[in-house]
Amino acid sequence: MSTKRDILDSSMEESSNKRPALSTTNDPDDIAPAWAQQLTSQVTQAMANMGAILQNLDSLNKKFAGLEVQQSENNEKIAAAVHETDQLRQENKDLRGRVNKLELIVTDIADRNMRDTIVLQGIPEDALEKTWEDCAEKVAHWLAANLGGTFEQYNTEIYRCHRGAHNPNYPGPRQIFCAIRFRTAEKIRKLFENGKKVRGVSQKDMYSADTTAKRNQAMLYRKQHRDANPQDKLYVAYPAKVMIKRPADTKYNVLKQF
Repeated sequence: MSTKRDILDSSMEESSNKRPALSTTNDPDDIAPAWAQQLTSQVTQAMANMGAILQNLDSLNKKFAGLEVQQSENNEKIAAAVHETDQLRQENKDLRGRVNKLELIVTDIADRNMRDTIVLQGIPEDALEKTWEDCAEKVAHWLAANLGGTFEQYNTEIYRCHRGAHNPNYPGPRQIFCAIRFRTAEKIRKLFENGKKVRGVSQKDMYSADTTAKRNQAMLYRKQHRDANPQDKLYVAYPAKVMIKRPADTKYNVLKQF
C-alpha cells in the first residue's frame, strides 16, 4: 500500500518529468532563463520542506500511538486503584461494625460488673465515721431498719464501702458507694423502684462511661417531659430507656430510648 509520502514523491516526479529539461551546458544560448532557475530552486526547496514535514508527521504519529498505549495502561491502573479502594472501604466498614459490636459487649460487661455496687444518697454523715468499716456499719444499720434482715447479715455481705467527694449537685451528706452481695443489691434496687425515696434516702446505680452518658441524656429528657406533663409518671430503666405511665395507662411503656 502506498503511503502519503510515496504518492507525493511520485506526483512530484511526474511534474518534474513534464517540465522541459534545463540545460547544464556552458553555451550562452542554452542557459535557462533566471525565472526558470528560481522556480527550480523553489521547487527543490519545497520538496525538501515537504520531506521534513512528512518526517515530523511520522514522528507525531508514533508519539500519539505511544500516548494511546500509555493512556490505556493508566486507565487499567486507575481501574485497579478504584477496585482496591472499594475493597478497603468495605473492609473498613466491616471492621467498624465489628468494633461497634465489641464496644457494646465491653460496655455490657462493665455494666454487669457494676451491678453489685449501689450508690446511696442521704444517709447522715458524722465525725465518728472515719474508716470504710465505719461507713459499711452505717449502711448495714440502715438496711436492717428499712429492708428487713439483721445488721450482722448486711455487715458481712458488704465487701467495699466508702463516701464519695462533695458534689454541688447533691447537697447534704456525701454519697456512699457500696459494693454488696448481688442478691442484696437487687433487693435494694427493688426498694427504690421507679426512683422513689425511702426516708429521705435515694439510690442510683453505677455504670460504664458510655452508659452513664446515655443515662444522663435520658434523665434530662425525663425532667423536661415531667415539667411539661406533671400528670405523667416517668423513670429511667436500664440501660437508658425513659419509661412512662400516663393517667390512663395500666403499666409503664417505653417513651424514648437513648
